[in-house]
Amino acid sequence: MGMTIAEKIIAAAAGVESVKPGDIHTVQLDRLMSNDGTTHLTVDMYNNKLKNPHIADTKKLVFIVDHNVPSDCPKTAASQKKNERFCKSKQH
Repeated sequence: MGMTIAEKIIAAAAGVESVKPGDIHTVQLDRLMSNDGTTHLTVDMYNNKLKNPHIADTKKLVFIVDHNVPSDCPKTAASQKKNERFCKSKQH
């Protein structure tokens, strides 16, 4: 059986002929996207859990605010503000 479309995309991005479930590859990303539902968790992990974090190409990073616009409560507003501060920071 041939590869799924997802496997073909991963294989191409990894520069290998084929991949299969369970394989681990380092890939070249076209874009790194995250939405406002989980981006604040990603920012926390980046800042607090990773050793020597670095985003190789910040031009490929896209954060999308699409769940609560405008913000529906102070907690959501704080999460969106955290994402904005991360985007504007020079730390990555």
